[in-house]
Amino acid sequence: MATYTHDDHPLDMDLAKVQEIARLQSEFSLTRYHYLRAAVTGVYEIKLLPPTSPTALPNLREGFDFSAYTDYKLEPLVGMKLHLKADGSFSIHSEDLDYYKGLLFHGWKTREGGILYAVGEERPFWNMVLSYNSPKKTMGIKAWDKLLEEWKAADFAKDVIPCMFFATQFGCMDPSCSFKHDAEAAKKDKDLVYAFRRAQVGKLTEEDIKSFPLDANAAECSPADDGWTFEHIQGYIEDPEPPVCWNFSCVVLEENPDAARHLQACSRCKFTTYCSARCQKLHWREHKKDCHPFEQIIHDDELWSNHFGLRKGLQSSGSYIKDDGVSPPSYSFGSR
Repeated sequence: MATYTHDDHPLDMDLAKVQEIARLQSEFSLTRYHYLRAAVTGVYEIKLLPPTSPTALPNLREGFDFSAYTDYKLEPLVGMKLHLKADGSFSIHSEDLDYYKGLLFHGWKTREGGILYAVGEERPFWNMVLSYNSPKKTMGIKAWDKLLEEWKAADFAKDVIPCMFFATQFGCMDPSCSFKHDAEAAKKDKDLVYAFRRAQVGKLTEEDIKSFPLDANAAECSPADDGWTFEHIQGYIEDPEPPVCWNFSCVVLEENPDAARHLQACSRCKFTTYCSARCQKLHWREHKKDCHPFEQIIHDDELWSNHFGLRKGLQSSGSYIKDDGVSPPSYSFGSR
């Protein structure tokens, strides 16, 4: 999550570029607004649309047609896998909604851009929309259910919906933006994500641990994401990752578990640990691509996968995290 939340554009950007970005932001937000409004009011039809290629699978041709929505021209959304029965009716389990919630809140882009950004996360969001318009009457996220009910009560006023650009690195550049700008909520969520990242690399501070007591109700402490992140941080506190030597060929800890007390962390990134200088040297070729100053690792969004919420690059397990998937361990020795 970007640390820059503001009302003004960066000083090193010329006015013409700012005005162009502001125009694009305005157009993009307006389109997302109308998709969201069509979703909430149920003004769409689910269709099996023409295939985009001769090899397109039938269950990836399900989509939403918005021809009935007349307030704004909306292109159909195609190529989704929807939770439909053979008769075309919708059916989704609560476990699936929890899974989609995790997909959305793992991603820092959704957290920055809020529900307007989530509109573009097609499979999770639009299956949640079908749930909202079903007898279940829920998106699977209580905070969003509440937001949408407030929005409908306000006759779909734009200032009820959070601006999808306000909490991003460069912020909202549209001086006439009608969407909600909430600096306090943006900062609170960013601080939560930073703590989540520190938890993942085993570097929670004493203040963090005090802030996430194990007996606290996560949903009450962090209602914006139904307690999803708070609960995961509690999990890291209660069951921390076991100490490891990142040199995957090392067997010292397997033979002598007490040696874990003497592990030394990389002086730069602070989280990769080694049982000896020799192990660190042997691992440097693999580690150097991912080694950054600790504060940069926590605050630089580009170092984190938007889909998994995990730090990109080599993991202590030997797997490799990328935005488009997880690669299996590349080493052929050991069993870690």
